[in-house]
Amino acid sequence: MSSNATGVKTPVAAGARSGSARNKARRSIPSPPHPPRAIPCGASIYGDCLEPRRRQIEWKDCHQRNREKRSVPHELTPAQQKFVESQVAAGVFESSDKVIEAALELLHQRQIEHERLAVAFEELENGNHRPLDLEEIKAMGRELLEAKRASSEC
Repeated sequence: MSSNATGVKTPVAAGARSGSARNKARRSIPSPPHPPRAIPCGASIYGDCLEPRRRQIEWKDCHQRNREKRSVPHELTPAQQKFVESQVAAGVFESSDKVIEAALELLHQRQIEHERLAVAFEELENGNHRPLDLEEIKAMGRELLEAKRASSEC
C-alpha cells in the first residue's frame, strides 16, 4: 500500500517501487572504475560499466583512451620481426598485432595445459588415480572417432 497526496492508501503492484526507492536504487549503482581496472581474459572492456546507458557512451570513450595508453610496448629480435613480417606478407595474418595476439593466445593455452598436467601428476603422486584398462581406452577412442566422423558428415 502507498499513500497519495491526500493520504488515501492505494494498492501497489508487486515489485513496483515508489519514486524515492527508484531514485535510491539508481544512486546506489557503483560507478565504473576510473581509470579502468585490468581486464580479465576474454572480458569486454565495457563489461564492468554499471552506469545507466546515457553515460555509457562517455565511459566507452574513456575506456578506449585508457586502453590505448595501457598498450604494452614490445621489442622483437630481428629474427622475430622477420618472422612476423613474413606471416603478414603471406596473408596468414592481417597485421603484426594479430601475429602477436595469436602467439600470446598460444602461450596462454600452453600454460593452461601445463597446469592441467601438473594437477594430473600431483594426483598420481598422491595416489588419486585408478588403473586403466586397455579395452576401455580403445572403446573411448572409438567413441571419440565416431563422434568426430559424425560431426564432420553434417
